[in-house]
Amino acid sequence: MQTVQLFQQVKLCRDVPDTIFKKGDQGTIVEYLPPKEQQSEAGYLLSVICYLLSVICYLLSVICYLLSVICYLLSVICYLLSVICYLLSVICYLLSVICYLLSVICYLLSVICYLLSVICYLLSVICYLLSVICYLLSCYRVIVLSVIS
Repeated sequence: MQTVQLFQQVKLCRDVPDTIFKKGDQGTIVEYLPPKEQQSEAGYLLSVICYLLSVICYLLSVICYLLSVICYLLSVICYLLSVICYLLSVICYLLSVICYLLSVICYLLSVICYLLSVICYLLSVICYLLSVICYLLSCYRVIVLSVIS
């Protein structure tokens, strides 16, 4: 019997959209119908509020979609920037290696130049000594020739 009453109350609730149900003392549903003018005003206000809430929810979903698109684009930009930064760091590393190798080559060249300058200095000293020896020999020759003659 209670099942039939509950089914009738639910059917009544579907027929009258502004019906409000409360729970009774023994767990049964008690129907409460406000006066007709309050029903129409409350129903209208409720439908307006529901419509406004649905519009707000739609706008929020559009905003969330746009924000997700913006976030995706920002993540792509960040990824591209990180790739560019990585490539720049590789280029900078290669340039630093090249600069290091060039500095080593320059250092070796400066050592070679220093050694060459030392060799040139020694050769100039040898040449000077040879010239002194040649001068002395020429003087000795003059002396020997004058003594012989």
